[in-house]
Amino acid sequence: MYSKFAGVAFAAIVISAATPAIAGGFDGRSVPEGTVVSGGSSPWYFGAMLGAPFSGDVEADLSNTFGSEADAVIDYDFDSAYLAKLQLGYYFAPSWRIEANLSWGEAYGPDFNFKQVSPTNLLQGNEPGLGTLEGWSMHGVVIHDFDKLGLRAMNTPIVPYLGLGLGFKEMKANNLRTANQTFFVIDDSDTAFSVNWVAGFDVPVSENISLTARYNGTYESGFDFQGSRDGGTQYVSSEDAVTHAILGGLKVNFGAFSR
Repeated sequence: MYSKFAGVAFAAIVISAATPAIAGGFDGRSVPEGTVVSGGSSPWYFGAMLGAPFSGDVEADLSNTFGSEADAVIDYDFDSAYLAKLQLGYYFAPSWRIEANLSWGEAYGPDFNFKQVSPTNLLQGNEPGLGTLEGWSMHGVVIHDFDKLGLRAMNTPIVPYLGLGLGFKEMKANNLRTANQTFFVIDDSDTAFSVNWVAGFDVPVSENISLTARYNGTYESGFDFQGSRDGGTQYVSSEDAVTHAILGGLKVNFGAFSR
């Protein structure tokens, strides 16, 4: 199992690897075309976002759930959740940047769908749940700003972008269980490899501040949680997770810019 520090180390390596790409100093061309850099001429920026997942799904394979010869496959999602994100970014080429993201989120009100249960007479269909699922993640994301879509010709400052990244996520299940009957309880945490994809746009509102909106998607595979049934039987839950979220926030450039 990867440690928490592996995610931090990964992002640090990605950021440092981009630095040589502009050896010889930052000349103002390492930000998207049309950008005028001043106030220290720095290619660095930071940002903060807040939002909520609009779709999410966890698939769990519960082995030894109902005895040594029984198992279950379930899907579950949540009624409500939030997601917060901090970013540190670096322009390393025209219209290209790399970004380290630290995210934190929590989900409430699980709904379980028991798809496969053996023996089949134990439990079937949908069951409401209790408990929460929380997590933090670290990703390094490469982002391309699309600055040549005729947007400037339309006198609009909107700058769309797409990005793809890799990292790690730690998830913690806090007394996650079915509500009507205690078929199982998960109260454990684990860390897994994570893929992150983003799409959004920035809107400059001053020399060094932009409003930003972003779709954020993540996929993780291989969370292994220890659980129990009726306070006795122990089992292992192997889980994969997909999350889709919408966020909004601010992006602040260390070197002021304007379009």
